[in-house]
Amino acid sequence: MGQTNDDSLWIKLDGGNSTNVFRQGNLVRRDRGKQSAATDALLTWLEQKGLGRVPTVAGLTEQFELLSYVHGEPAFRPWNSFIRSLKWMTELGQWLREYHDAVQGFVLPPGTKFLWGPEAAGPSMLVNHGDLGPWNTLHDGLNLTGVIDWDLARFGSPLDDLAQIALEAVPLKPSTVDRLGANPPLRLIERRLEALCSGYGDIDSRRVRRHSADYLERMADEIEALSAIGQQPFVDWVENGVPTDYRAEALFISAQMDGQG
Repeated sequence: MGQTNDDSLWIKLDGGNSTNVFRQGNLVRRDRGKQSAATDALLTWLEQKGLGRVPTVAGLTEQFELLSYVHGEPAFRPWNSFIRSLKWMTELGQWLREYHDAVQGFVLPPGTKFLWGPEAAGPSMLVNHGDLGPWNTLHDGLNLTGVIDWDLARFGSPLDDLAQIALEAVPLKPSTVDRLGANPPLRLIERRLEALCSGYGDIDSRRVRRHSADYLERMADEIEALSAIGQQPFVDWVENGVPTDYRAEALFISAQMDGQG
């Protein structure tokens, strides 16, 4: 892919809260973490299964992992008109179903493990992306072009992935000002959630909404437990109030559902 070791030729990319991410041509270089061997095995599996729009593995050294560059613009805030569209929500749902179909049967190679979550898939589990927010999606203004940053992949329920993307991309969370504007109509939120579920197929939007509140509570508990043993990035997340925010958001969603009967 035409990579060189000259550090001056690597251009730092926006984002990358947990790692430093650089690009050179069609390559992306990321700091290697203890989860890198596991996530690289996952990406190799997805490539072999023919799943598009995800990075492919180009190499792994003691210091770095090298991945293919996926073209597109990240869906940062404030959201543009495409990210606010129902087409975007439908495409997210369609891609997630494609991913869940492709990842069926994946088993971690011996000696590798993800950063968090169960060590192996239990009944009805598969590998979740683990950080499935708009900031880790790419687009060209017309279509979804990629899903990146698999560092937080973990074993879990398929509903966990759906809940996370619904929380962040619908959004079911109460913070909407730099997403859909202040106080968007409830019907707009419902339509975006329905578009996501329609794209995914065979899933009821109310079930996803209900699961999202439970998901937030479980993640808050797990983040605090990992922080208590000194594991990053969870220590930083606790210091930044992430578990507290998650529990408040879970109450918000539950109260909304109670109000709807």
